[in-house]
Amino acid sequence: MAPPAPATLPGGTGFPPGHVLPPPPAPPGGAATFFRRVAGGDWAGAFRAAVWPLFALLVVTVLLAAPSYGQSEYDEDAVGFGDRFQISLALVLQSVGGDLEFEEVGGPRFGSGANWPAVDADEGYGSDGSPFGEPDAGRGGLAMTPLLVTAGWLLALYGGVRLLRDRLRHRTDGPPPSAGPAVPPPPAGPWAAATPWTRGSTAGLEAAARVTVLLTLGTLVLALIARPSLREIEVTGSLWAVPGTLLLAGVLSAVVLSRDEHASWLAARPGLLRLTEAFGTALRALAAALALCALILLVVYLQWDAVHDESAVDGEFSPHLIVVFLLANLAVSGLGFGWGAPARMEAGSGSGGGRESFGLSDLGEAVGGWAVAGSLAAGAVCALLLGVLAARRHARAADRYLAGGVFLVLFLGLVAIGGVGMDQSGAGFGSAGQMHMGTEVSAALLFGLLWVAGGIAVGGLLTRLFTVQGAHAPGARRPGA
Repeated sequence: MAPPAPATLPGGTGFPPGHVLPPPPAPPGGAATFFRRVAGGDWAGAFRAAVWPLFALLVVTVLLAAPSYGQSEYDEDAVGFGDRFQISLALVLQSVGGDLEFEEVGGPRFGSGANWPAVDADEGYGSDGSPFGEPDAGRGGLAMTPLLVTAGWLLALYGGVRLLRDRLRHRTDGPPPSAGPAVPPPPAGPWAAATPWTRGSTAGLEAAARVTVLLTLGTLVLALIARPSLREIEVTGSLWAVPGTLLLAGVLSAVVLSRDEHASWLAARPGLLRLTEAFGTALRALAAALALCALILLVVYLQWDAVHDESAVDGEFSPHLIVVFLLANLAVSGLGFGWGAPARMEAGSGSGGGRESFGLSDLGEAVGGWAVAGSLAAGAVCALLLGVLAARRHARAADRYLAGGVFLVLFLGLVAIGGVGMDQSGAGFGSAGQMHMGTEVSAALLFGLLWVAGGIAVGGLLTRLFTVQGAHAPGARRPGA
């Protein structure tokens, strides 16, 4: 026999009149809710977004490790593909913040006995203070950020998170009404009027956190692989790519995936909105300027007679791969060179040091006046690109100069990290010394201020002069631009 149905009291609540309902359960804290949503979210979609930048790094690594670099396969001391892959991976990881340091771990292998410190028979110490006259272990490092690899990594990540954002939009919008029956509302209850805490506007940030975690773990695996030990030389420092990946992936993923969620929040803050638009303008102008400089440098390099002279290679590896690997770095220096900032090389050792620079005047003496005119013309075109783009995207002059200031800050940042430096110490490597090649930041700042300000002013004037009546007005950006 079925049990009798419970009596329904007046009011339909199932509780006697005057009964006080207990308070609704307190929602968990914001951080706890966020991490719970991150852990229970779509990890498969985050993996599909995170795998593309890792794949890009592996492709560049294989391209660098594939050449034999003039080695014979019958040579006992030849470096195999596995070791070349690890070394190339250590170089590639510098694009996301990694470092490359090498240290002698099994006794001196470089230099001759003449470079070793002499032994003091009375004290048992060498002239450099090392015990028993043994030379210090050699140490060194290579500081280089291949900006072209960094750009490819960022583009691969951007493409992956854009696809993930499209899936999130489709999931949020839901199927059309004709696709099926509507989802019924949640049943009413004592706490039906309570504020729902299981839903929020942080879906984009949650997806960004998942992408960042997976990409950082993948970079950690690659950094652990990129630690070769070759001929008693141990390569380390690649683990610095892990925090670099965490920062870059976290910022880019959060900006792209949470754009829709924070559009209204950003629109309510006009100052921050103008800064964001200025950053977008500066980023587009900088990418266009560096692409132009890279194209010019590549054409000049291919027209160089030494490139087609096989005797210049002398049976070793071709320099083409290295030029392409550092093409973006050369483009940054080329933009500064076209604006008047000379390229400089500094070298120092225990006995002294020196500095050499190569500017427009040196280029005129070495090649001719036409080369100087071409360099200045390229610099002027890059400045006008910034000015015209700023004039078309911003109606206020203050916003245009703000975009120019952001452009200059980004350019100086690339100049600071775009050089190539190397240092070594210890008797095991023969002699200690340092070397750095690149563009000086102070010179880039001085000339950059002049060219950016002039480009903004002239670009705005040219845009007003050549704007056709009834066409797209200067400063009025199209939706979605």
